[in-house]
Amino acid sequence: MQHKEIIERASLFVRGVGIEMEEGKVGEDCFVPGIEIRGGKIVFDRNEIRFPGDLFHEAGHIAVCEPAARNSLSGSMIANGEQKEGEEIAAILWSYFAAKQAGVPLSQVFHDGGYKGESTWLEENFAVGRMIGLPLLEWMGIAAKDPTGVPVIINWLRK
Repeated sequence: MQHKEIIERASLFVRGVGIEMEEGKVGEDCFVPGIEIRGGKIVFDRNEIRFPGDLFHEAGHIAVCEPAARNSLSGSMIANGEQKEGEEIAAILWSYFAAKQAGVPLSQVFHDGGYKGESTWLEENFAVGRMIGLPLLEWMGIAAKDPTGVPVIINWLRK
């Protein structure tokens, strides 16, 4: 799948769940190449994005944060002290579900350039049903288990 198609699928999906996105210039020192969070929305430069699947992960940060704080998110949540305990792993699992829903290969989200060298480990765990972070998404009101025990998304944004 080409970068352009991944960007289009991610944009369509992310906007569809209620997260704002706009194309524009991003800072050279941004945490994720070509992608920034500014004022609770994703700003991206399609010419600078190194891994377009990262759009899902950054959207996940916005989706899992407390609604009252969502519009004030900017930059790297970790660097700015805006990320709460557990939100990183919740954003990782959210991005897994989002990429699957958008039809983007998981290798585009869990790539070798991210996740501190643990992208393969994450993808392997999700592939066998180990949904690391699921209790957090359930607690946040984003996910639940269906009657057969399969996790499903019930709200793409934390309420």
